[in-house]
Amino acid sequence: MSRKFCRIGLAAAILALAAQAGPVAAEPAATGMRFGEHPGKTRFVLDLSERVAFETVSETAPERIVLRLPALSWSLDGKPIPVRGLVKSVRQGSETGQGARVVLELRRPAKVASAYYMAPAPGLPHFRLVIDLAETDAASFAAVSRPAGPPARVAAL
Repeated sequence: MSRKFCRIGLAAAILALAAQAGPVAAEPAATGMRFGEHPGKTRFVLDLSERVAFETVSETAPERIVLRLPALSWSLDGKPIPVRGLVKSVRQGSETGQGARVVLELRRPAKVASAYYMAPAPGLPHFRLVIDLAETDAASFAAVSRPAGPPARVAAL
């Protein structure tokens, strides 16, 4: 058998295996983020293409709230995001093998007062993950926090 036929046979086998595997699912996408101030709270909203599991963690030195998510594709427009209220700065990114995270560096101690999803509304094709932060005292913040780990490589916004 000639090398040409072997290559064609190998290519056909690879294509057959790829077809059996089916389509590769795309990662959920983060399409926007913003802050708002409301009486007694600072609201952070992350727009997502679908609902995903998430976890919030409080860390000290510096005081911050970390939002941990599964792997996401970041489809943000690259413009700086104005922060408000209890939040001094925000950065986001993905960590290889560890998913994605959003880091909310705080101006003063805060706690997650509520965290929930809002379903897409007419004209808004995305889910909104809403995190409400309320001010707390330093002792209460420290009691539910852990020391910050080594800095992660995340993109600053």
